[in-house]
Amino acid sequence: MIWYIYNQNQKTLNNFVIVKSLGRGSFSKVKKVIRTYEDDGGKPITGEYAFKKMHKPTLLHERCVIYSKGGEIQMSNNLDKVYSEINIWATLFHPNIARLYEVIDDPSHDYIYLVMELCDCGQLAKWSNEEKAYKRNESIVNDVYTWHLKGKELKNDTEKTEAVAKVLFAHQIKGLRHMHEETLVIHRDVKLDNLLYSSKDHNLKIIDFNVSYKLENPDAILYDPEGTISYRRKSIISSRMQ
Repeated sequence: MIWYIYNQNQKTLNNFVIVKSLGRGSFSKVKKVIRTYEDDGGKPITGEYAFKKMHKPTLLHERCVIYSKGGEIQMSNNLDKVYSEINIWATLFHPNIARLYEVIDDPSHDYIYLVMELCDCGQLAKWSNEEKAYKRNESIVNDVYTWHLKGKELKNDTEKTEAVAKVLFAHQIKGLRHMHEETLVIHRDVKLDNLLYSSKDHNLKIIDFNVSYKLENPDAILYDPEGTISYRRKSIISSRMQ
């Protein structure tokens, strides 16, 4: 069951107090929310989360093509892809993968909500329309430099950037290796937008499993080319040049 409570300018949904907007995607809005609960000793604890809100009727009417496990083309919709994402995401537990804590989905309600781990530093880099390029997230660079590199003396900004990049790349590989080896899940859309960072545990976090796929066995074949086209094109060009 889903219920809303309005208290002046404060909006609450199922004990989650909506604090502010974090962003939006093609079919979703993401909010920062907090919830206060008691620990085993009765002490109140306030937790911060990311709250992803999606409109089910819109998702249901957005048709898409998927491939069966036998390679046959089938028609589907984006709501089915969301449920597939939930089923996959719920199996992933690793420090370098953002946690999915809860799903609020009432059949009588038009919206579905995903309660996720809040990655307070945001994306590794954001696209700049003015410069037509990704700009690195300096808050993440500074946290990695302070926490993981312990303020190590480096000659210049280039050395600092490379040292930070090595730490973040190692985090990414650890998360992907867990997916590939432990759960047989293939992400298929690894890009800067889907790599966030949390200053709470100082870890990179992989997010967004909308086009991810769980293999039946390590030798299974994927028939459909999912992912962001600009990233896939670079991979195809690179493979052709080798």
